[in-house]
Formats: sequence, C-alpha cells, structure tokens
Amino acid sequence: MRALTGRQFTEVMRQIRPESQLEPFIRVGSILAELHHADLHPTSVWTPAKELKTLRSAMAEVKLALPHLAVDIDRAIAQLTEMAQHIDFPSNYPIHANLFGDQILYDGDRFGMVDWDTLSLGDPHYDIGRFLAHFIYLAGREQLSSKGVRAATEALLQGYEADIEWKLDRTCLTWHVVSQILLRGKISSLRKLPETWQTHLEFVVAEAEWLLAGCSTYVFLPPLSQPVLTSS
Repeated sequence: MRALTGRQFTEVMRQIRPESQLEPFIRVGSILAELHHADLHPTSVWTPAKELKTLRSAMAEVKLALPHLAVDIDRAIAQLTEMAQHIDFPSNYPIHANLFGDQILYDGDRFGMVDWDTLSLGDPHYDIGRFLAHFIYLAGREQLSSKGVRAATEALLQGYEADIEWKLDRTCLTWHVVSQILLRGKISSLRKLPETWQTHLEFVVAEAEWLLAGCSTYVFLPPLSQPVLTSS
C-alpha cells in the first residue's frame, strides 16, 4: 500500500452525493476494462463453482451467529446455484479477483491498484460485482445517498463499456453482486464485529433479496430469474 501515493477509493465512495462529480467512477470503469482486456496470462483460475463453495462456507458461519437469517440465506444461495447453470460466465480474462474500494488508490488525476496476489483468469463481472457490493455495503452501513450511489455505479459501468467492443451482461453482474454482498457481510461485519454487526448482516441479507428481485435502490440491475423456456 505504501508503494503508491493517494487515498483509498473507499473514501471517495463514502463522500458520494447526488451532486458529486462522477469522473472518478468513470475512470475506475475504464481502468478495469483495460485490465480485463490486457495481454496477461495468470495461472490461477476463478470459477463460479469455487465461488459458490466459498459462499456456502462463509454463510454457514453467519447462520450460526444469526439463526433467524438462515432461511433467507439458504433461499438466496439456492437461487444463485440454480442460475449458475443458466449463465454463460466468461472464463478467460485476467481479473484482480480481490477488488474493493481499499484496493484502489486515488490522488485526483492518478489511479493505482494494489494487492495482486489473487490475479486470476476468470469472469470480469466478478471484479465489478465485488466492487459494487462493497459500495452497496458502505451505503447501507453508513446511510449514503441511494441516488448518489446509483449515479456513481452507472458512471462506472458506462466508463467500462465506453472504449471496448464488449458489453457487460447485467444478469451475470446481478449474480456476482448478490454473491459478493453476502460475502462482504461475513468479511466486514462478522469477522470484524463492529458494534452494530448484527444490523449490518441483516442489511446485506435483505439487500441480497432486493437485488435478486431487481428492486435494489442502489443499482440498476435486472432480477435474477430463470429463463423462460418455450416449446417449439
């Protein structure tokens, strides 16, 4: 972290307002697009199966800590597991694989990314979903403006798609954001145990349900529902 100057981008996220300048988020989107389409060949590989395994293990601990959330958690994981069979996850792009606001350093006109130990081949939506989940977690925990968060997330996605001939699959992105908001609760609430950790975990489980239904107030993403099959 000391190798690069600047402040963690989490601080920029914390200061979001409806009237905030969105250029930093556009730049982050553009930088991620550059990373994901770079000529890199890491040996580690991300897969949705690995992610689901990690999620189940993490949520088992959450259910032990707060049993009243168990039914909602199991329902969300079941939906993610089912939909993983219908989503075409990209698999051969270089990804950071541990991205959230603290890993991006920003000093006004320069950006840096740190902690590359998890660099992998996998799905670009994973990096973006992890970043957005962290943003939503901050918004719920610190009561950030939902309007400001929506505008910033849209700016990031537009920045990502602006200069490359590759469009994000918003349904795939929903899958990742749901998975990562649940994991963010485990990482930042259950592991660190801030004073209101129970409330934080209740928020992430409720937000996962809203995301699955396509009704989140923090981001414009489609619901995660099974494709409609028609007979020929």
